[in-house]
Amino acid sequence: MLSRIKEIVSGSEAKELASQLALQLKQVAESVREQNELIGSLRKDTDSARASVAELAHEVKTAINSARELQEAIRADIAELKTLSSHLQGSIKQQMSDDMAELARQASAKLEGAEKLKHEVAAAAASVTNELNKLKSDLAKLSAVADKIKAEDFELTKFSSQVLAADKEKLQLMGRIDALERLIAKMRRQQ
Repeated sequence: MLSRIKEIVSGSEAKELASQLALQLKQVAESVREQNELIGSLRKDTDSARASVAELAHEVKTAINSARELQEAIRADIAELKTLSSHLQGSIKQQMSDDMAELARQASAKLEGAEKLKHEVAAAAASVTNELNKLKSDLAKLSAVADKIKAEDFELTKFSSQVLAADKEKLQLMGRIDALERLIAKMRRQQ
């Protein structure tokens, strides 16, 4: 082994090892230089990425603040809408209640008027019926009297004045009948 070391130290192998070592040192130096360039490039990329991240973080914070402001505005608008909605519902209920009360009052007044008119028509019909019954009774009496009258009775002036009075009364009653019939017709048209 000592001889081997002597050979290595003395000779060609040492030169060869030295040239290999120099080659490897050169390769390592080249690799280190490439690594330094890569690290420099990575530093630039990292700095650029940090700046982008910082800018993005700022934009995100701004967006979050805007979103919070918008959320608060929406909450305020919703609260205002709820208040307005409840107020509007109350107003509509009150208006409907007032309208219904007014309609009920008007309907009640019209029904009262109709009831009053019904009673008036019933009273007028009863009155007309009574008058017609009286007229029939008077006509029956007149007819009975006319049957009993003889031809000689016509010559008497006393009876002739009674007949004229009865005729006059008959005409008056007929006029009343016409007036009552017109009144009944008028009442029926009004209904």
